[in-house]
Amino acid sequence: MLVLLGCNAKEEPTNPHEEPKKEKTREEFIKEKLGIPAEAQIMYEAFGVVGYPSYLLAKNKKTFYFYKYDGDYKVLAKHIETLPEDIEFRGEKVGQIDTQRIEPILFQKNNIAIGGIRVSFAIVESPSHTSFQYEYYSKKFVLSDEAVKVVDIPYEIQEIEYMEGIGCFIAMADNYQWRLLYDTNWNLFGKVPLYFHKNPYSGKKSFAVLNNDKEVIFFEFKNNKLVKKYTAALPEKTDCIAEIKFEKNEILIYLYKNGNKKNYYFKFTGEELMLVNT
Repeated sequence: MLVLLGCNAKEEPTNPHEEPKKEKTREEFIKEKLGIPAEAQIMYEAFGVVGYPSYLLAKNKKTFYFYKYDGDYKVLAKHIETLPEDIEFRGEKVGQIDTQRIEPILFQKNNIAIGGIRVSFAIVESPSHTSFQYEYYSKKFVLSDEAVKVVDIPYEIQEIEYMEGIGCFIAMADNYQWRLLYDTNWNLFGKVPLYFHKNPYSGKKSFAVLNNDKEVIFFEFKNNKLVKKYTAALPEKTDCIAEIKFEKNEILIYLYKNGNKKNYYFKFTGEELMLVNT
């Protein structure tokens, strides 16, 4: 009797003409999971640690994709932007610019992420050295969980600072005088001084003031938490800087333009800002 043991014959495919299945690459996998077109090129990824979102930027020619997603690849926010062919960067229309010079970028600070688009310009400084400068698309895209907010910031973002109850301060590169302040819903309040100073008054209270060209906004804090804010309209539309002064147990807000004090000020009564003409 002949007994065959351990015979491992190679299993033939059901269909000998069928190609073996090719495993998906990670790029193909993530595109499928997030719903990114296959023809798009992934340009940037930032992976969040446990409990924090991840971000992905991609482009296809002059269309740009901004994604925010969680650990299960659930899309939390996304925005798609196609640059208009007729807008210009340094005199060059988008339709004439090589797509390799245009890229999506991400500005991120803690849980705040803002997408943008920039165009590179080569600067030949010597035969052996070339540097690059960038121009930025005016629209920026705030990737919040509720909905993507489109804001107009035609500059390079240098710093993002969020202050609870007030909003988000955006500092621009090469600007050492002022920042943009957006409220908690990303509505623009205006240009504000670069530094936000809180002045102590008594006990654990402190106060701060900001202004744009139409109004003054006064903040009252206790234990470093915002208690209340007060707003007053300026009597004129003006580009000035508001400062708090404490005089004889009174809180006064003076306004200065080019170092000169305006001929009016505001007095905080404890309940409102009262305009006083001098």
